[in-house]
Amino acid sequence: MPLTVGALGPLREADVPTAAVDFHCSDVVKAVCERVMGGGDGAEAGGLAAARAALEGASAALGAPPDDLLMRAMWEFRGGVNARSELAGAPTAGGGARAELEDVWRACEGEVERWSRDYVSQKFL
Repeated sequence: MPLTVGALGPLREADVPTAAVDFHCSDVVKAVCERVMGGGDGAEAGGLAAARAALEGASAALGAPPDDLLMRAMWEFRGGVNARSELAGAPTAGGGARAELEDVWRACEGEVERWSRDYVSQKFL
């Protein structure tokens, strides 16, 4: 039996993967960078401090601002296997840069996911 639109139920919040919320359709990079670089209080402070240290370290090593690095890290490591090929002459995230970006992603992933879940929830209000 073919699947028809009429056979589908309404879209639920749980149907939307957090990886669908990216820097093309939201302010996730700006919001997460502001939160991470601004610090936090209490139990959250440890995770935010680690994310801030990763962003600051990568920024110093690669000479790029934190928001650019988080965007590049999301592009490389979020949502699935990245099989994109590089354009000739375009900057790449090879070698040490890729390792730095992976550190940024690992440190910031939880905050990106939290912000993305909140973003999706707000759209379903």
